[in-house]
Amino acid sequence: MGTLDLKDSNSEQVDIAHVFHCDGLLLCTTKDKKLVVWNPCLGETRWIQSKTGYTSYSTFSLGYQNNKSCRSYKILRCWDHHGYSQKVRFEIYEFTSDTWRRLDQTALEYFVIFLKGVSLKGNTFWIATGGGKKDDVLSFDFTTEKFKRWSLPAFQNDNRITTGLSVVRDENLLVLNLCFITQQLDIWVTKKFDDTQAALAWSKYFTVDLLKSKRNMWSVVATAVIYQEKKVVLCCSDGRRMSMDMVGEDDVCFTEICYEEIKYGNEVRWPFIFNYVPSLVHI
Repeated sequence: MGTLDLKDSNSEQVDIAHVFHCDGLLLCTTKDKKLVVWNPCLGETRWIQSKTGYTSYSTFSLGYQNNKSCRSYKILRCWDHHGYSQKVRFEIYEFTSDTWRRLDQTALEYFVIFLKGVSLKGNTFWIATGGGKKDDVLSFDFTTEKFKRWSLPAFQNDNRITTGLSVVRDENLLVLNLCFITQQLDIWVTKKFDDTQAALAWSKYFTVDLLKSKRNMWSVVATAVIYQEKKVVLCCSDGRRMSMDMVGEDDVCFTEICYEEIKYGNEVRWPFIFNYVPSLVHI
């Protein structure tokens, strides 16, 4: 297996701090706070400029507007003072005009960690919490440029936390839900996703008993991808263990993939995994 190397116009290696995947394109934030869209399949890059620059608490999502003839790609920029807040400002970058514009939105009634968004059918999804309500899914529609809140599965008790959000083959959403008492990790998948529907219908895929599989309950809290035919989930660690776990139904642990600790300044970064399908889109 080879590695993907991103280089700038001077053929210098680019250090990537964060990656957001959409439709075969990678939106990369560099360590020196630059923004670039990269198509690894075609080897094309597009560096996105900003008159005001990008702050440390800026996060970016890539999506597209669904037109009849083609897809119009856009970038949503979210930023605040602390990295997650109800007082968030938004901007939209349009590929067709190569310009940024302010997006008029009222203050969010909930807290969102915008760094951990995922893309599904051109729109971005996050886990939202607060506002006097239980955790939900928050989405941004790049066609209407509006936010929408979706319900998570009806969990049995309050001793649970939604630890991860992911996408299944660009067709459905997947959430990881952990119970503190039983240390059971439930994997839920939407039955059929349609962004025009009023609510999401969820189905429990299977459950992993972290005690039986001898996994620390904090080590499986970031992202996951599934292999549906075999009922296997690859979970990415976001804790102290530098590893990823491949687990299956009936608590079968297939393998443990170790990796080196990645430092970004004083922070420790963990891998973010996702399904990738090559794209022939020119940027």
